[in-house]
Amino acid sequence: MLWTIPGPTEAWASIIGHVAWPSVTLFLILRYKTFLRRYLTTIADRLETDHVKFGWFEVRAQDQVIVLDPAKADKSSTSYDSDDVNRIERMFEFIADNGGFEALRQWAATAVGTGVDFDDFLTGPEYATQRAKAFAEVKGLVE
Repeated sequence: MLWTIPGPTEAWASIIGHVAWPSVTLFLILRYKTFLRRYLTTIADRLETDHVKFGWFEVRAQDQVIVLDPAKADKSSTSYDSDDVNRIERMFEFIADNGGFEALRQWAATAVGTGVDFDDFLTGPEYATQRAKAFAEVKGLVE
């Protein structure tokens, strides 16, 4: 019997690994689908009614839906022109770099005012003209 079963090799272990994890995942999903459905429903309900914040990610009750792709914007979303969408995306890339966040925040505090929420400045449609200025003036933002 031991002669017919192949010995453990790296290729055999790789095959078993590629087959095992989807099978185990599917089994766990099917086994706990009621619990998972209840848990995800609870989270979705909480996101609709509560103020949830994880670092930069923040969801408030009754938040307005913002679609950054102008082609996919509908009546229920605030639509942006394509230039502003590109500026917003580039600003998010810029603030991810070292020193970019602080440089842009200081520019916004000086040019727009300290009473303005920085998150609103980055995404609010009412700040589109200020974002265009920031995009042109902050060093390193425009390549």
